[in-house]
Amino acid sequence: MGFDPTGAPTTPLTHLKPATRERLIITNRAANDGLIGTLDGTPLTPTTINSGIQAFIVPPGHGGEFHLSFAGDHPYRQGLIIGSITAGITALLCAVAMVRRRQARHEVLHITGGTYGAVIVCGGLALTTGWPILILIPLTWLVLRYTLIGRGLLITATMTMTAMWLARAPWPAANYAGDSPLLACACAIAVITMCISLRRGSPEYPQPKTPKSAPPPGPHSAHPEPEPAPAPPPADAPPQAPPPA
Repeated sequence: MGFDPTGAPTTPLTHLKPATRERLIITNRAANDGLIGTLDGTPLTPTTINSGIQAFIVPPGHGGEFHLSFAGDHPYRQGLIIGSITAGITALLCAVAMVRRRQARHEVLHITGGTYGAVIVCGGLALTTGWPILILIPLTWLVLRYTLIGRGLLITATMTMTAMWLARAPWPAANYAGDSPLLACACAIAVITMCISLRRGSPEYPQPKTPKSAPPPGPHSAHPEPEPAPAPPPADAPPQAPPPA
């Protein structure tokens, strides 16, 4: 006869009655140092069974409501809120900059360089990605230099793959994709592509154009100024004698 699971309990454990012996609460989750188990607000001692399953030790005489939480949950939610506020402020500043640019009467700044910025960004990627950055930088440069794949296509492909991967394995699932090295490499390729697109040089700040003033007329000017007419003599002045013949 086969196993009949119809009589097996399916209700998750939420309340634990006190007992005279020490017991274990097995969560059937992968062992993680960030998991916190409490019994009526009292933290329980974590342990690991079967080389990878998270459990908690319940001392004798303890009982109550069991609550399982993750230590990084609150910082994660706070980061989402702070990130949303920062994104809104950034979008507002960009809108203000666009309006001011339309109202400006001088030429827009043309940035022709970004070597120092690219070096700083690549250094940050090295800290987050590790040694694979030494392979990703020349590999990305070779793809952009010797293939038909453009910058926009490469960035779109890597970020689309990243978004689809995260959608299939979101946090806090056991197979969360955010910890995958391949996902970090895909994001690094997109950032490297933007850095490689910057040309070597320094920013140029064009000066506002001033109207050219006309050169002062000289003796060899094409249109010399006419000589002023002599002033007429006053009415009560005696008549002047004609010059001798």
